[in-house]
Amino acid sequence: LAFKSAPDYENPEDANADNVYELSVGASDGSLSSTLGIVVTVNDVNETPAATISVDNQSIKTYSQITLSWECIASSSAEAEGDWTGSKSLSGSESIYLSTSGTKTYTIKCLNDSGQESASVDVSVGDITLKNVPSSISLFKDD
Repeated sequence: LAFKSAPDYENPEDANADNVYELSVGASDGSLSSTLGIVVTVNDVNETPAATISVDNQSIKTYSQITLSWECIASSSAEAEGDWTGSKSLSGSESIYLSTSGTKTYTIKCLNDSGQESASVDVSVGDITLKNVPSSISLFKDD
């Protein structure tokens, strides 16, 4: 026995909207038959959202790119916080180009009517090192 779509306690779809689904299952071999009454009660559950976020590289040099991936479960909306901002889809990925050094924190906040949950990831961005660069350069004009 399985529901075609998962029942939702807050939106019951049984005949009298009490979250008690009553049905009868019958079987017959052509000469004998039997029925069985089944009662399925849908209970209210905590539907606090869940948040996950990951990054493909947690330690990079400046002028490099990272890819963030996130998912909000049991959520109605998602918001980015920290070193990125704005409304986000409930799941996805995004490439971000980093041109300054330091620790960058990326947070995804997942929300629904029951509450919110956040998850964060830090990325360490180091300075690039230039090699074999002369200490001075002279410019002159040939006549």
